Amino acid sequence: MRLELISHVPHAPTRHTPILFLHGAWHGAWCWEDYFLPYFAQQGYAAHAMSLRAHGLSEGRKQIRWNSIEDYITDLVQVVKSLPEPPVIVAHSLGGFVLQRYLEFYDAPAAVLIAPVPAHGGFSFTWRMLRTRPGAYLRASLTLSPYALVNSVERTQAAFFSSTMPRADVERHFARIQEDSFRAYLDFLAFSLPNIQDIRERNVPTLIIGGENDGLFEQREFEALAKLYDAGLTIIPGTAHDVMLEANWQQAADRIIAWLGEKGIE
Repeated sequence: MRLELISHVPHAPTRHTPILFLHGAWHGAWCWEDYFLPYFAQQGYAAHAMSLRAHGLSEGRKQIRWNSIEDYITDLVQVVKSLPEPPVIVAHSLGGFVLQRYLEFYDAPAAVLIAPVPAHGGFSFTWRMLRTRPGAYLRASLTLSPYALVNSVERTQAAFFSSTMPRADVERHFARIQEDSFRAYLDFLAFSLPNIQDIRERNVPTLIIGGENDGLFEQREFEALAKLYDAGLTIIPGTAHDVMLEANWQQAADRIIAWLGEKGIE
C-alpha cells in the first residue's frame, strides 16, 4: 500500500526517538504540517506524519467508505516498520482510536492521544450528532457518507475549530477536509473496540491531551480514558477539537515535549 509520509528531519537531530503523527477522520497528514512538524523538528526530533489509506495523498480513494479499523492498524504498522527507530506515536481523534487498538498488539516508546475517540466507542459521539445536527447525521447514515457531517465551512468549524478562528483559516482547512469511511465509523461505534486489559498489560507510557472546547467529545471522556489507562492528562484551555491547528497549538506541543522528558524519552 502506497501511503503518504511527510517528514521534517533536522540536519543533525538532537533527539534519539522519532515521532510519528497520525491524523483523525476527514483529515490527512496535512493537519500536522502547519505547526507540529516544523516545530518538533526545530526541537531536534525527526518528525513524520502519515496519511492512512484513501486519505491525503495515500492511494485507495475509491474504497474509502469500506476501510476498517483493522486496515488502519495495518497502515500504521507499515509506516512504523519503515522508520529507522521505533517512534513515539502521537494520534488525533479517530487516529487515537486506531492507536489504542494498535497498542493491543504492539509496543511503542510512548503514546500521545489528542482528543481521542473514547475506548467505549462512539455512542456519545453519535448522540451528540443526533442532538446538534440531526439532518446531517441522517443524511450521512442514509448515504453512507460521513462527509455529510462536515460538508460546509460552518459545520467544519463547529466540529473542529474554535468560534474565534478567522474565517479565512477555517476555509483553508475546509478545502482539505475529505470524505471518510462509514465502515470505520461502525467499527468505533461498537464492533471493533479496544481490549483494555491487553493495552494495560503492555504498559506503554501514555499522555492524553484534550481541548477545553472540543465540539465532538467531552472533557469527562478524556478524564475517563486517562483513568482507564493510568495516563497523564492535559486539557488545553480555550481550544477546540483540532488541537494541532488551534491558536494554542504550541501549548500542546510543549506539553508533549516536556512529558517525554519526564518519561526519560529523548
